[in-house]
Amino acid sequence: MPVERSSKHLAPLSVEWAYLMGRPTMEESMEFIQRHSIDKTSDPSVLEKRWTLAKSRYDELATKEAGLADDPPISDIPKELESLIQQVHADPVYQKVYSGVKHRFGMVELDRLVVFQRYMDLSFIKGLESTLAPKMGPEDVFRLAMPFDHPLPEFKISEPKQGECIFESPSTDLRFLDSVVLQKDQLDWKDAPGPLAGVLGLVVGFGCNFLTAVQVGNRLILNNGTHRAYLLRKLGIQQAPIIIQTVKDRQELKQEVHGDVPDNLEYYLDNPRPSLLKDYFDTRLVYHIHARPRVRRIHISYDVKVLTEHD
Repeated sequence: MPVERSSKHLAPLSVEWAYLMGRPTMEESMEFIQRHSIDKTSDPSVLEKRWTLAKSRYDELATKEAGLADDPPISDIPKELESLIQQVHADPVYQKVYSGVKHRFGMVELDRLVVFQRYMDLSFIKGLESTLAPKMGPEDVFRLAMPFDHPLPEFKISEPKQGECIFESPSTDLRFLDSVVLQKDQLDWKDAPGPLAGVLGLVVGFGCNFLTAVQVGNRLILNNGTHRAYLLRKLGIQQAPIIIQTVKDRQELKQEVHGDVPDNLEYYLDNPRPSLLKDYFDTRLVYHIHARPRVRRIHISYDVKVLTEHD
């Protein structure tokens, strides 16, 4: 079977990130920027001043916008979008991911979503924006938030050698999905060197990328689709459709949410003014980094042994 490869270059020479300053600590922020920035000579005094400015801004917001993350209004999806909701429900990926998850669809105000992601890849967002229609109508907004057609990021697969195969992509969403045994009646493989008994498949792919928030108490934590939420907000869209996953308590939240949230529940759930999506559009909070592009690789190794047992 031929190995599929992307015809595109996997990564540009550099990418631009928008990094939220002011949190976490100054030392952690400076270490992150200096580690990822192409310009290794970043002046520590400049970074210290920028962090201090951002920290002062967050202290200001803690007073001016205390409670902004609390009780964000949630409205129903407009009736004219019901056919698109039905297409999401019919999507096999959606069915697989959300079949055992308590959730509902709703319209939310993007600015009031709590975020844990420390940086946005602006180069990725620019590429995503280039695929959009010049004018975004309600259906276009829905499809951006709920990409049930699942467009694939760039990727490539190496030829298996010496019991190893490598998948790689500039998308950090690349992941191992599942393992599966396929029976011969599920296959149409004409190039097999002999009659098939079956195939063991180790499945690598990408997440569903639906805009998803986890609701616990009176807050919504953006858990998936952060770059899409940023792009919608950048386009001037204030409200967007989202899948709202509900959990019964903080212990269950730890099992469902990503990032550093499980280790910092007090900050995300109790702080009067946690980091919100709107913070990425506050120039006093954001520091731009020209970084080396990331490439995620998944190495799959396998070993075949043939054993014959005798009675």
